[in-house]
Amino acid sequence: MAKGSVMLQLEVVQNFANAVTSIPPIDALVFDTLDGDMTRIREIAIQKVGLHSGSPNVRAFTTSSESAMAQVFLVSARGENPLVVFYGPSHVDSPPVVGPEMVMLSVRDLGFGVASGGELNFSRAIDAHVYLEESPALPTQPVSRNPSLRQP
Repeated sequence: MAKGSVMLQLEVVQNFANAVTSIPPIDALVFDTLDGDMTRIREIAIQKVGLHSGSPNVRAFTTSSESAMAQVFLVSARGENPLVVFYGPSHVDSPPVVGPEMVMLSVRDLGFGVASGGELNFSRAIDAHVYLEESPALPTQPVSRNPSLRQP
């Protein structure tokens, strides 16, 4: 039985208590199981907020949501269907995908460092979500290769 509407949401918050010279990248993943029916991705969204200040040796720089990336994977657990990948942000319905048994939302953001003598006070938060709709797959009818056995 199809699950209907499903939402996966992920939030990653990275705070540094002291000044640092490098910021590690973020790579996070959340997943849920599906029933293997027909799945359509409705929306993939991602937002990043960064707060930073630097020592006098650090020149101005900016961070933006554009450096953060969201990926949605539709996976057939038994390997019967190929892996399907969608990239976000996207507010356009995907084509229907038949047979996925797992959905995974992955979030990635860049890491960076400052030159010698520079230090940063830094924190960032990344929020991402995916909305998907799972509905029963339509039954398929075999196509006859014999023209005398045409389907009505």
